[in-house]
Parts: sequence; structure tokens; C-alpha cells
Amino acid sequence: MTIVHSSPRPPHVRIRTATVATVSAWIISIVVVTPTALFTDIKLYNDGPHVSYYCSEFWSQDNIVWLKAYDMVILFCEFIIPIAIMCFCYLRIGTRISEDRLPSNTARRGRKQSQKRMTRLLVIIVIIFVFCWMPFHAYTIFRDFFPLIHNTYVHSVTIFYVVEAIAMANSMANTIIYVGLNKNLLRKLRTLRRRSLS
Repeated sequence: MTIVHSSPRPPHVRIRTATVATVSAWIISIVVVTPTALFTDIKLYNDGPHVSYYCSEFWSQDNIVWLKAYDMVILFCEFIIPIAIMCFCYLRIGTRISEDRLPSNTARRGRKQSQKRMTRLLVIIVIIFVFCWMPFHAYTIFRDFFPLIHNTYVHSVTIFYVVEAIAMANSMANTIIYVGLNKNLLRKLRTLRRRSLS
């Protein structure tokens, strides 16, 4: 909002608007994950002398069509739509930055370097999001659309935990990216480190 609309500060948001947005986000999130909560259960497995428990979603054969539809809803809500929104917003930011006309060569050089850093940051954020979440959604669709192949593979559960961990790592990766590409913050951290060592 600050870059595209050339505002020195973000636009003021009313308390009512913020409340509606927050409550709406919570309601939509709860509705989207409700099927997962309803069909998740803990199953007991007897493997000879060993007894183990497995927690997962268990959909009956009567609900397989609903399961596949739910997978597609999750794919669109949590992957395709966020990517589309990010690309739309970042393209607007990139276009707005490239349209700026500055009078002096020094200002232009400084702005060009800033543009490169901003563009690099935005591209990296989208790439990391796709890299982290695509394996998870691909695995989920493969598991539910091709259960016979999935269930015969020995390491299918292990693969699920790996792709889930990669997906959850997206939040951590974003923090590292923002910190790693923020020169002012890195400069401040180096200053604090030198002070602590002296």
C-alpha cells in the first residue's frame, strides 16, 4: 500500500474494519479445516508383538468423492490463490518502482540498487513459498487420488512427514529471508555484536 499508493505511511485502518477482517480470517480458517478435524482419528495397529497408534485422516469409501473435492479446495485456498495474490501484488510493486523518475544520477543509481534488492526479495519469497508448499499438496493429491499406489509404498508415511515439515518451514524461511536481505538490520546486528565483544 505504501509503495503503490505513494503514501508516506500505511493508510489508517478503522477498528471496525480491522475487527471484521480478523474475525473473517478466523471463521474462514475454521471452516476450511473443519473436515480435517471431523475425519481425523487415532487407529490402533497390531503388528505381531508390537502395538502402535497412528493419527491421521480416515475417510470412508462413501466419502471418497468429498475427500477429493476437499483436496482441490485446499489446493486452491492454500496454494494457487495465495500465489496469484502474491504475483499480482508484487507485479504492481515492481511496476510502481520502475515508473519512478528521479532527477539526479546519484538518486537514480541508489533507486536502481533498491529496486534490484526489492525485486530479488519478492521473487525469492514466491519461489520459497512454491518450493515449500508444492511437495505437500502434490503428495496429498497423489495419496487421495491414487490410494492403491500410495498404500503399497513402504515409505509413504515417512514422505508425508518430510513434505509436511518442509511446508511448515516456510514461515521460518520468510523470517530468514527478510532478515538476511535487510541491510539496515544486518548493520545493526553487526554493531550490537561488536559492542558485546568489546
